[in-house]
Amino acid sequence: MFRSVPLLKALSILYFISFVLLSIPNYSLSAETNKWDKVASNTSEIQYISPESIKYKKGILSLITQHVEVNPDTNDVISTNSYAISIDCQNRLFKMDKSTKWEKPNEILMKNTVIKSCTY
Repeated sequence: MFRSVPLLKALSILYFISFVLLSIPNYSLSAETNKWDKVASNTSEIQYISPESIKYKKGILSLITQHVEVNPDTNDVISTNSYAISIDCQNRLFKMDKSTKWEKPNEILMKNTVIKSCTY
């Protein structure tokens, strides 16, 4: 009987750790957990934003965006990338992730993304 005490302790610890790990919710920034709104597209690309991620601070809009590359012939998704973006709505400028350089959107997809994101 004394030999089963360490086994019971080990099983109790294992049970407790399993319970704790299984009860912790999964917080991730993935397409499955965010609601995505389509803000721009062309024949081979789609740009989405997550309205739930929108934050305003000192006149700057920050949010999570998702770029999807699509095969124009089959409409199959080739790649998907999510990233953070900051937008200066007043001047229509943006910067990606942790970049320090503000850029003017040159391509139509990014222009539409900036303009439509500023309407939220």
